[in-house]
Amino acid sequence: MKRISDLISEGNKYMRREDFKPLLLQNILAYTTKMLRVFGVISNDQIGLERKAGASSSEEAVKGILDLFVDFRNAMRTEVKNMKSSNGSGTNIMDLCDKIRDESLPIMGVRLTDTKDGSKWALEDPKTLMKEVEELKKQKRLQREKKAAKIRKKN
Repeated sequence: MKRISDLISEGNKYMRREDFKPLLLQNILAYTTKMLRVFGVISNDQIGLERKAGASSSEEAVKGILDLFVDFRNAMRTEVKNMKSSNGSGTNIMDLCDKIRDESLPIMGVRLTDTKDGSKWALEDPKTLMKEVEELKKQKRLQREKKAAKIRKKN
């Protein structure tokens, strides 16, 4: 599963290049789809950027791939939670899932929100999302600095 996650991450990086080749991305999608079927994450025959008759919006154009990605990520998160509850270490996998949510998807204009029932996605302005990401990073950095200052003060 980590290799599939790595492949998706590399595909996302490649897609941001100006000289990317759609055929390579189609091959990544086909391989990922095949592996997700093998692992039982997905069961249907339709995958990718299938357009419904009359579909014209950007959201409808990418709905299939985003739904697949969310299903994959939910399955990974469930597996990690199971690993943690059995004293296994799923921290690295969970960190990868969060990195995709917090760094990769916002660049593409995708907001991924975790809920108790799984994850939900929405298409939004990439610039707005990246500003939010930077603000969140700033808040986390300040929290770490406060925590470090408290520890230094105790010592």
